[in-house]
Amino acid sequence: MLRFIGINENKVPLTPFKTEEDKQNYSQGNCDNFVSASLIIPKGVVVIDFDEDNVIRDNNGEILVNKEKILIDYFIKNYNPYWTKSKSNHYHLYFKMPKDKKIKDGSADYFTCGGFQVDFKKDNNGLAVVKMNGTMREAKEKLTEEVINNLPELPILCFPLHHNQKLKSCFIDMKEHDGRDQAIFDHLISVYRKYRFSNNEMIEIGNFINKYLFKEPLDDEIVKSKCLRAKDYATDNSVSERSDYNPELDLICLDEIKTKSVDWLWKPYIPLGYITIVVGDPGVGKSYFLVDLCSRITNGQAFPFNDENDEKTIQGKIIFQNGEDGIEDTVKERFETCNANLRNVYIINEIENPIFSLEDLDRFENALKQIRPKLIIIDPVQRYIGNISMNSANEVRNILAPIGNLALKYNCSIILVMHETKSKNTGTLYRALGSIDFVGIARSMLTLSINDDGTRWISHTKSTKGKKGDSISFNITEKGIIYLNKVEQIENNIDSLAPREEAKDFIVNILKENNGLYSAQKITDLAKEKGISPATLTRAKKELRVESIQNNAKWYWQLTFEQADAQEDNKNSDNLII
Repeated sequence: MLRFIGINENKVPLTPFKTEEDKQNYSQGNCDNFVSASLIIPKGVVVIDFDEDNVIRDNNGEILVNKEKILIDYFIKNYNPYWTKSKSNHYHLYFKMPKDKKIKDGSADYFTCGGFQVDFKKDNNGLAVVKMNGTMREAKEKLTEEVINNLPELPILCFPLHHNQKLKSCFIDMKEHDGRDQAIFDHLISVYRKYRFSNNEMIEIGNFINKYLFKEPLDDEIVKSKCLRAKDYATDNSVSERSDYNPELDLICLDEIKTKSVDWLWKPYIPLGYITIVVGDPGVGKSYFLVDLCSRITNGQAFPFNDENDEKTIQGKIIFQNGEDGIEDTVKERFETCNANLRNVYIINEIENPIFSLEDLDRFENALKQIRPKLIIIDPVQRYIGNISMNSANEVRNILAPIGNLALKYNCSIILVMHETKSKNTGTLYRALGSIDFVGIARSMLTLSINDDGTRWISHTKSTKGKKGDSISFNITEKGIIYLNKVEQIENNIDSLAPREEAKDFIVNILKENNGLYSAQKITDLAKEKGISPATLTRAKKELRVESIQNNAKWYWQLTFEQADAQEDNKNSDNLII
């Protein structure tokens, strides 16, 4: 049965409802008795709201380009959804949720696979306005159960891709010299990684953006080529879903595989062809240590404590991507102090060109193709991972897996530099900030720390390619790094962080990452991915005095920065630069 609920002038329910019983008490089967009313969106229904999100204005607010009507007309003509519109021509289009693709995300300011922006209103008590100040919105027809039951399925063009406040991503009116070609290619890569569409579906998306959004469209064959290349690129050129895929050849006999030994950049700490993580608090010497390693590679010098029987010394080029220190006044000075061969040191240009992101795989691979480096440093990784949550296992793996494939493809080592969590009581593998999947995808992990006497240590905390290496002590001097000693690795026997404290750290991290406010449902889902039980999460929330607030029938958790700082003070943690 359709249910309607009264709302105020801000479109907020007059009587907020939290339970099914509340819904029955406060809602009605029609909206006649409400001055203003919203439909409580039925299960399995999604409403997309075109609210002038696809309009380009000048500095005075005057409209320069308006794609709203073109988009609305396209979907009404081609999919025949139920629709309503306000006096100001703001449209709501009603669709069924897709059966074969789960739409997890979707709310205000969402960029879609089709390259335009809408607000999503979903089932689970989402609301769609149908009446304001005594006036019904204009509608295709009277809304009934039969109309709801016969809605078309949400087109793939409307599937949500990522949040997009202030139109950070926008294809509207792009032409040849606006970065159009690279923009659509990067977009298609992201689309395929998230939804794994077929060839025809990818081409449908590319053609739509090209025809309806670009000011200067590309040739159709070029768009088709970009769609298929983007799909192959996103899967590391896998042939499993290409049009020439032959299922009869989809088996490999292990007996036919040639055994390959591990190649090393620095044995046993840094394997070639894989990701290594370097973890440590600010000030422990991560950047100095990495500059020293890079300098040795540029000159072909031996690594610290290398024996004569160790792997031969490697000389080559390196890429040093540092987002925290100035290139001219800090980074170059450190390389000069270590007597690096500067002709072998490269940085992906972020001064004259756009800020680099690991999501930009094409730009990253072009750099690898051009100079064939032996080592790439990404410092810190959170500066370069784009618009993803560091606490989401799925998002972390989606961005790191292709990076790992490039390390293997070009036989180079990639080091991701990370800060430690605020808690020091957890096991060493859980010290890296964010999802444990950062550590999970790495083949080696080095943790840097500093003793009370100022001595710094490198500990080999993870190795999947052999026995862990010895711990190495070092100091930083005006002439660079001096390596002091190495001792046999001492396993860390500290018990894991108490579950509730781990949950509290998790809540604080994710809320600070999102300016103190985040979806309650998404926090619960992310906590589940990290193995935090609902009961533990609830107790941690209560101890932190996190507030639950409701907006547009959606629940959010809110934490002030004073509360977050109090949590850090309770744990006697150092301030962490994020």
